Amino acid sequence: MARVLLMLCLFVVSTWIKPIVSVPNVQNVSVAARSETELTLKWFKDNRNYSYILCGKDESIQFSYQIDSDEGDVVTHTVSFLSPGTEYTFTIYTVLEDKQSSGYNYTTVTSPPDIDHIHTWQNDKYIDLYWHNYDSKYDYVLKFENSEIFIFGYLGIMRHSISSLSPLTRYNFTLFTVFKNVKSRGYNFSLVTDPANVYNVSVSDRTENEVTLEWSKVHNISSYFLWFNRMEMFINGSDDVSVVRHTVSSLSPGRIYFYSLRTVFDTRESSGYQSYAVTGEVYITLDPVKIVNQSDYLYFSCLNLSSSSSKC
Repeated sequence: MARVLLMLCLFVVSTWIKPIVSVPNVQNVSVAARSETELTLKWFKDNRNYSYILCGKDESIQFSYQIDSDEGDVVTHTVSFLSPGTEYTFTIYTVLEDKQSSGYNYTTVTSPPDIDHIHTWQNDKYIDLYWHNYDSKYDYVLKFENSEIFIFGYLGIMRHSISSLSPLTRYNFTLFTVFKNVKSRGYNFSLVTDPANVYNVSVSDRTENEVTLEWSKVHNISSYFLWFNRMEMFINGSDDVSVVRHTVSSLSPGRIYFYSLRTVFDTRESSGYQSYAVTGEVYITLDPVKIVNQSDYLYFSCLNLSSSSSKC
């Protein structure tokens, strides 16, 4: 009889006492979208009756959201008003009635900001890039000619040089700010290298008052600027010649003149070829003058600076 009563009690207890239900954590959390100020998190749900609590924090703030379950197998939630280039730690709790899971931890970052401006210096063969890095935690990736160059960041003015370029060529660049392997949207810019400088420059003729310069014609260039004797002269060369010549007049005899010769294409000029030229010297003439009662001749030097003003 006692054995029958014990079996009946166990049946009643098992019938009226509900077992403890364990609520599982979410799985496969990922970032569906990312910007400088927003993060959209995505995860899969196992039960349409689940709801969620999302808690987040960075080094200075904490926040939480109640997320109701929607139809479908995927839950997405966007967290806004975040700071650029910042790491956030999230904990997602699965909730079923009055129970919740232990919490799933997930860490990710917002996108870093793009640079605000870039300065350049260039010639016909290379380009120097300069920009300001306001935080030493940022690195950079420069996308150029179907390749990517990683640039370690440091606080202050960043500089990167690109060499072995072709003259008078347009190049397209994208500079990404990088934070914990996450890139910014990218700062896009284009640059055109300078035209090539002249070469094989020589003085083909000279007199006391004139100098004639000649140089090999630069490919695709027919215009030149010559700075000579504090004057700038525009020279329009012919396309069908291989050598360009130009004569500078109204010079002084026996003087050294420094000059700069630049190629011109549209509004762009080359860095310039610098050299000097010397005008022809004035020769000293010795004129014999006979002196009365003397058999010898004296010779006087006459420096012929100007035919109109020279006197012996």
